[in-house]
Amino acid sequence: MPSESTKCHKIMPEDVWQWKIIEGQIERELALHDYQEIHLSVLQDYSHFKQSQDSWADLCPDSNIFHKSLQICRPDQTPLPYSLRPEGTISVLHSTAADLQSGDIKRYYYQGPMFQLDKDLQPMEFYRLGVELIGSGSVLADSEVISLGLRLCKSLGLGDVSLRLNNYGCAQCRHRYLEAIKDHLQQHKQDYCHDCVTALHKNPFAQTHCIDPQCHKSLIESHKLADYLCDSCKENYARIKKIQANLAHDYECDPYLLKNFSYYGQTVFDYVLKNNGSSIVVGGGGRYDDLSLQMFGKLIPAVGFSLNIDTIFGVLKERGIHNRSNNDFSVYLCTQSENMEMMMLQIASELHASGVKTVQGLDEQDLEKQILKADEKGCSLLFCLREENIRDGKVLLYNLAKEHQEYVALTQLTDAVLVARRALIDQ
Repeated sequence: MPSESTKCHKIMPEDVWQWKIIEGQIERELALHDYQEIHLSVLQDYSHFKQSQDSWADLCPDSNIFHKSLQICRPDQTPLPYSLRPEGTISVLHSTAADLQSGDIKRYYYQGPMFQLDKDLQPMEFYRLGVELIGSGSVLADSEVISLGLRLCKSLGLGDVSLRLNNYGCAQCRHRYLEAIKDHLQQHKQDYCHDCVTALHKNPFAQTHCIDPQCHKSLIESHKLADYLCDSCKENYARIKKIQANLAHDYECDPYLLKNFSYYGQTVFDYVLKNNGSSIVVGGGGRYDDLSLQMFGKLIPAVGFSLNIDTIFGVLKERGIHNRSNNDFSVYLCTQSENMEMMMLQIASELHASGVKTVQGLDEQDLEKQILKADEKGCSLLFCLREENIRDGKVLLYNLAKEHQEYVALTQLTDAVLVARRALIDQ
């Protein structure tokens, strides 16, 4: 099962059908909400991610996305100014900012592979859906995006998805909060191991993965960001919660909700599932108004979310939410005589013109073996080409569902297939 930790993304034919269901449902749902799909280049300008250092950069120097990106190098290891796409938000904002006029609101989504370094600094590939609403600082925009993510998860078959909410406040709120944490670390560094002190001093939101039982890893719990919110941020947060409650969305406020990207401010959220007794975060997002200010010196209000499609795919597969359709109709073509290649291709072309899928047996084998192969491929009919039959203007038709065979005139071959298809569909 693909996941965020999979080194190389791989979906084989036996699973692609379910992948297509997920993609199709995503496209239908987002179209209903007037979100337009954009395609982002997998090759990204590395400097764009360096520009993403936000107002936390001086306090959290190791918290920016470019530290996780895979930079491209020449064969002699000389770095090039490009990286593989580590995420989509920065790329979308960079593509939008130049043409965005005051009052414009853009609703975009994108999906595809992303590439980052994992915690062991090894490259990994994962598949992600991103949704961005650019141009509005309204609480309504936050609520639209949050609600859309919940609706999308439910439409995919994850009816038990719930919402976790937090608020990172404005730049002034975060500055007071981070300064308080640094003071706390300075005064209580004896309560933490050396690695935790170093990591938390650089980024108070770091997940240190400390295994030292004597290390009191209670920094975040001792300092809640909610306690440092200004009146305006508190009011916005209260309005978000009220809207979600009125929409009857299952949510909880989590003052310890953290984000891997440092560009978030104000509203942040996660989409969570209960699976096999544990909680799984399948996506999330937040508001990132300050990101454009740091990148372009221009404030562009924006909010968005992403879904981890690999994780969702795995959960849906485990739960058996989708069943593969058995209504695919196809015809197996084979030959038991030499020099029948042209005739087989002509028959296949004629069937394709009528919208009939074909599977071609490429080896000359006896009919029994060909029937077994056709059955393995899920075909409904089999045509067997023999030189003596072709001279008489007919071909052997074997109905795999009814285990019945008959000879059909070459001139009536397509009509016979279409009749058989209608009969199977009407059953």
